[in-house]
Amino acid sequence: MTIRWLFFILICCSLPAHGVTFTNSDGSNLSAVCIAAAKSDDALREALKQFGFNQRDLDVFTCNGLPIDEFAKRYNDTEGNDIVRVYAFEAREDNRETQLCVAAATSNQTFIDVKNRLFGQKRVSDIYCNGIPIEKFARRYGNKQFSLH
Repeated sequence: MTIRWLFFILICCSLPAHGVTFTNSDGSNLSAVCIAAAKSDDALREALKQFGFNQRDLDVFTCNGLPIDEFAKRYNDTEGNDIVRVYAFEAREDNRETQLCVAAATSNQTFIDVKNRLFGQKRVSDIYCNGIPIEKFARRYGNKQFSLH
């Protein structure tokens, strides 16, 4: 009995603390940078160097709808066996439709806040994000409970 417990404790203590598994869902270098940021500062620096990005580039894209520093903070110390699908959004155009698309993929509350601030009461159901209707885009890229209503 004691040997079984010893074996169990040895196995449990040998498992990595960071049980989160990241999946580069869009296969992009940007998502790889997001994943590196969540792992460590050293991994982030290495990924930036590997893919030719600099610190200023980090200001123009988000990881699962979050700024990279918030994404890293959220997942850096996470324990468990979760699988996190990572998408990076790069705002190549600084327009209100792009901001709304990223907000929709982030969360319903972020979408509502951005919609009210940039569109007021105007209808936004006809907006397309990367050629996909906004509702389908939001659900595909992280906000599974997204609704325009």
